[in-house]
Amino acid sequence: MNADVTIRDVARLSGVSTMTVTRAFRSDALVSAATRQKVLAVAEKLNYRPNLSARVLRGGPTRSVGILLTNPAGSSIVRRISEQLFSDNYVTYIGESLGDLKIIESVLQEFVNRRVDAIVTEWRKDFYPLAPLFEKLRNVVLYTREDHVEHECDCCFEDHRPAIREAVGYLRGQGRGNIYYLGRVETLDARDARAVFGEYGLASNHIETSLYPSRPACANYYDALMDAFRSGTRPDAILTYSDIAAAQLCRCAADFGLKVPEDIAVIGHGDNDFAGFMQPPIASINGLEEEVGKSVRDLLVNRLHHSDSPRRHCRIEAKFIKRESAG
Repeated sequence: MNADVTIRDVARLSGVSTMTVTRAFRSDALVSAATRQKVLAVAEKLNYRPNLSARVLRGGPTRSVGILLTNPAGSSIVRRISEQLFSDNYVTYIGESLGDLKIIESVLQEFVNRRVDAIVTEWRKDFYPLAPLFEKLRNVVLYTREDHVEHECDCCFEDHRPAIREAVGYLRGQGRGNIYYLGRVETLDARDARAVFGEYGLASNHIETSLYPSRPACANYYDALMDAFRSGTRPDAILTYSDIAAAQLCRCAADFGLKVPEDIAVIGHGDNDFAGFMQPPIASINGLEEEVGKSVRDLLVNRLHHSDSPRRHCRIEAKFIKRESAG
């Protein structure tokens, strides 16, 4: 922004009032398309942007949105929201939660201090101690893999169990009954796998990876499975948290002298681009991240433009992608 250019300069060169300039920068304000286009063209020529700090001091909308996610750099939610809000002249503040409650609390408090117009974040059951902070924030949009949230807000529910249910049913149809989940026991994927195993009357078989040093490219998953093999554990199918981990499990099985899928079926998670090119191609649970990103974006845009509208919920069901590694 050119610090010497003011809203009055933009108004004068556009032939409108300063109030009209303010409205032109708001997509939800009543101003003709021709006037908005003229004002924005002048503002771009002068390299002018609204002063967000002044808006905060006046108590008005800040035209800013806070986004707090785990691994936001690779999230379609961030991309979808940023693409939409950039054209509406919003600023986005993006935070990395690392799944740590102290970090989440600190970032949420910063969003409160900045008086953002809305926030987008994930929700887990252990976030309940942060409920008072959520109450201080306007226009909260959540996405979650929990069954429900005890907070009045817009929410996108991600349901992975139907896909896991289909995957386990597919494995059972092949006569496989000694099915394991391999990963950290406290994860949502492990929780959902245990629930589905129970529906099929299967034991909650689990191979834990947290006991092994975290290494690049999920090499600790290889180590965990190899130790299980050596101790006499013989799964005939394994579900795990990512396609990279699944690829490591396929390599581990081969190194132990087992064939995938003849001796052991392997199913990953994420449906990454490379999964179909592996040998064997990796079966996977696709959480439909792009659909989640679009839905969260739509919930946010609706809330920003219609803050008094009823709260909206949507549900996205993951899909099981059958490939050779599952048999």
